[in-house]
Amino acid sequence: MTTSAQAANQRTRHRPVILFSLVTALFALVLSGCSASGTRSSAPESGASNTIRVASLKGPTTMGLVSMISDPDSYLGDAVSASFDMEGTADAITPKLVSGGIDVAFIPANLAAVLYSKDPEMIQVAAITTLNVLYVVTKGVDIESVDDLTGQIVYSTGLGTTPEAVLDTVLAAHNLSDQVHVRYLSEASEVAARLASSSQAIAVLPEPYVTAAMSKDPSIKVAIDLGVQFQAATGSPVVSGVAVVRQEYADTHSDLVQTFLKGLARSASHTVSSPDTTGILIADQGITPTPQIATQAIPRCSITTITGHSVQVALDGYLASLYRSNPSLVGGTLPDSEFYWT
Repeated sequence: MTTSAQAANQRTRHRPVILFSLVTALFALVLSGCSASGTRSSAPESGASNTIRVASLKGPTTMGLVSMISDPDSYLGDAVSASFDMEGTADAITPKLVSGGIDVAFIPANLAAVLYSKDPEMIQVAAITTLNVLYVVTKGVDIESVDDLTGQIVYSTGLGTTPEAVLDTVLAAHNLSDQVHVRYLSEASEVAARLASSSQAIAVLPEPYVTAAMSKDPSIKVAIDLGVQFQAATGSPVVSGVAVVRQEYADTHSDLVQTFLKGLARSASHTVSSPDTTGILIADQGITPTPQIATQAIPRCSITTITGHSVQVALDGYLASLYRSNPSLVGGTLPDSEFYWT
């Protein structure tokens, strides 16, 4: 984590979006959002004993889910009815969790901790769905290691959120906290545009923005996997996305949750093992502009399904690292063992 005042002064801040501010919207009604195609039941009966209502984010979080969305019978069986809503932002999902409008949500890992800190009886983490999606990419600059960033300007998004914490942790591990000039822009699309318009530039981007940028300009290269560097520095993986379940639902429908997680594991495995096929499904859901970008992005999206005790092992370490960087990223306190559904 950057500790030097000089480093702080080097950062150009452009309309930061602080993830912790999401909690202020917990009880707001969110009217916008898009329903994913392939929904098995467009309007499942609320409270139906065999129904599970799922919401996910449009991005890597949903890439492992697309096969289930496309063919729920094959992954859930005839005894389970499911609906799937895909949202553009996490703050469109949180009110649905609060109101009980959904049963399972695919959200950023640290947002799950924030929600738990506000109401420990609302949700539990049932699975890790996405690990690292952050990469240092370059154009016209030869970068082979973190140490090569010394004295360089790096464009990034995510000021005050997890991308900043991950990057700061990696730089601190290499004693570069005050040696790299990080300039934060508001959106990943702005960072990609800056990269595209420059003859020489270094940027931090998430997938699938990395692949989209590379598809337009072959001179853009992936230089550093920040997930690898973060784990080397902390001993814990970057955990980008998790599946959370409402505690009330899990208490009364544990069998359905288990069935869903088994189906999710198969769906995610299919995404990873059959990228050409699932790339088409990903593009159909509007997650990427083309199937080709989806297919090429899948290997760097770290799609997985981790359940059971392994969830706590991985997530405890990651959240502790975020807490050391910025306590507000996890809601001001680290969650206890009841945070996990097993």
